[in-house]
Amino acid sequence: MVKGADVGGIELKMLPLGVIAGKFVLDATPVVCESNRKWSLEEALLAIRPGSKSEEATPARNRAVVNGLTEKGEFTVYYLAAGRYFLEPRLPNENWYVKAIAAPASTSMSANTKAAARGALVADISRNGITLKAGEKITGVVATIAEGTAGLNGKVIPAAEGSRLPARLRIHLVPAEARAADEVLRYAEAYARSDGSFLLSNLAPGKYWLIARAAPDDETSDRPVAPIAWAANERAKLHNDAMARKNEIELQPCGRLKDYVLRFDR
Repeated sequence: MVKGADVGGIELKMLPLGVIAGKFVLDATPVVCESNRKWSLEEALLAIRPGSKSEEATPARNRAVVNGLTEKGEFTVYYLAAGRYFLEPRLPNENWYVKAIAAPASTSMSANTKAAARGALVADISRNGITLKAGEKITGVVATIAEGTAGLNGKVIPAAEGSRLPARLRIHLVPAEARAADEVLRYAEAYARSDGSFLLSNLAPGKYWLIARAAPDDETSDRPVAPIAWAANERAKLHNDAMARKNEIELQPCGRLKDYVLRFDR
């Protein structure tokens, strides 16, 4: 508050901002889906998102940072405050999915991730994200994109006739294979529309459990929160919940499962 007098002695602490750089690569796979045109990596986008709801609320980190790719699929994201971030590739067509996101093992990560990656040339950062220090520049990040993606659309209906669905529902796709329980890139989620319909796209082929959950009242679809699978404890709860309900589906390479009916059981 300045009122009729000079103010002095203010100290303003400046912190350097960080950088994350890397590239997208297309996996050499024999699976090729039908398409009306040829797509290039430079048409993809990349979102850098804080790792939790509390981090998203922090000043200077309250929105995703999206950067375009070069012709070679390279990206550089500037002006990042210190903290933990997840990478979210935004793919330009429905035939691609994100197969892996890795970085050099020396990259700043959590203690658990460093221990798991010790002795490795690269570390999986899709599970725990990247922990960026103030002013740090992280390079060598690689997002591997594969062709052969699957898709799913359907509608949620009440399990009991005459009952009503919650006002807001989140649809979760959970990997059913035991070895994939902690593969974050195999998890997918989406909000159901007001009529109960939903769409999940750019999915890796495989076996899944499908489950609908009532969304908290403070969630809004216009400002999505961090995916549940990003938090290890919540991911384990979701996996156990989906496994108990045993609503299993199998998605084939380049397959589109349509008009699926999912019953919501409270």
